[in-house]
Amino acid sequence: MQESGIIPRDITLQTTTDFSEQIRDDLSGLTLNFGITLILVCGTLLLFIGFKQAIVPTLTIPLVFLLTFVVLNLAGQTLNFLSMFSLVLSLGLLVDDAILIVTGFDQYFKSNKFTARQAMLLALRDLKWPNISTSMTTIWIFAAMLFMSGIIGKFIFSIPFVILTTLLISLTLSFTIVPSLILFFQGDNSHKHTKNEKITFWNKSYLSFNPLILKYERMLDYVLATPKRLWKILLLIVALFFTSLMLPITGILRTEFFPADNQDIVYINLSAEP
Repeated sequence: MQESGIIPRDITLQTTTDFSEQIRDDLSGLTLNFGITLILVCGTLLLFIGFKQAIVPTLTIPLVFLLTFVVLNLAGQTLNFLSMFSLVLSLGLLVDDAILIVTGFDQYFKSNKFTARQAMLLALRDLKWPNISTSMTTIWIFAAMLFMSGIIGKFIFSIPFVILTTLLISLTLSFTIVPSLILFFQGDNSHKHTKNEKITFWNKSYLSFNPLILKYERMLDYVLATPKRLWKILLLIVALFFTSLMLPITGILRTEFFPADNQDIVYINLSAEP
């Protein structure tokens, strides 16, 4: 600009603020959080459903992200802070489809009545519509954000776009790749599970909610024992729902688009006569 004469040559230009460094730090922190989240998700699956069952949802995560990157490239989107945040947010959502198929197969197979192939077909038959309906309800929630207008709509467009893409891809893989992977890791698909089958690290689950499940079943039996109790619970749920809606309306729960934050930079605009 000094060579073109826009700025006099006796004025020294010095960079005082470089937002690229802050952006790189934010991306590095988000990448680290992404790795930690991935480890936590995989570790949780290992503890509760066993290694053999956990490896399938774990393998679907990189497949979903790979196909998501392809869709982002075709759609002209970039891998930025918001899209990275959306990937982290969708990480806990996209494994649900695979987990549902895996657990359904596991229940049928361990009933000692079906071969692995038969158990998979039964799981897909019974769980396809619950899987589709649960995914679609989440998809419609984020789909509404795609129609936001103005500068805010353009700013957050990548968030719903990335989440919708990952959820749709995850749903598709749960009916295609996931059953194939389950049968592949199961090995022999012609034999039935037996009660005396040896428990190893490969098929062992380390944590169980069976005591909590039993308490939950007893609570349901108590609630569903009489229609009067059931109506009381339903009325309580409706009352809590409308109470939660009234919190922002009455001002008890304050609303603001962006929370207040202490800034390290003060902007001063000076206007001088030419």
